[in-house]
Amino acid sequence: MLRYPPRTHPYAGVGAGHGSQGRYYDFKAEPDLVETVLEDFAPHRADVGVQKFLALIRHINRPDAPFETTDCGLTQSLYRSRNSPFPDKAGWIGGRLMLMRRKLEQNCQQTAVNRLLRRLTIALRRAGRTCTHIGFVVGPFPTLFCSTGQRGFQIDIEFAMWGDSFEEVCIALPMLSR
Repeated sequence: MLRYPPRTHPYAGVGAGHGSQGRYYDFKAEPDLVETVLEDFAPHRADVGVQKFLALIRHINRPDAPFETTDCGLTQSLYRSRNSPFPDKAGWIGGRLMLMRRKLEQNCQQTAVNRLLRRLTIALRRAGRTCTHIGFVVGPFPTLFCSTGQRGFQIDIEFAMWGDSFEEVCIALPMLSR
């Protein structure tokens, strides 16, 4: 498991040093906020790929779901890279989706966390077969659960998608919801 200072859940917010004034929102309690408070997605809300990603966030946080999202992000422009694994593409965008089980004690059991990591890795490999210009890194993120005082982990899914334009790259976003 990775060793970083734990993040609290819920987190209080992020400072200006992170380029954002983001804070934690409980989408289980207020699902309508998904469309309005995710500042990284706001400039691209009309994009079909972003709309489908937001639908995924709503689906994960639905009332009967075993998981909840705790953070997500998306870069705002296409980055150029000389050492791209896909030199035929002009650039890439990156993003993240963090989630955890709603039963907090399961996030504190190493075997349960490892099992979830394996399952997510397999599922993302399978989903990624239809999209050739995407990559994932899935890992545990140390977390201190404020309501219980227990230490455990959230799951951090980092992704990068390559294309010739921001719009082309966003086409791959819906594959995360398969």
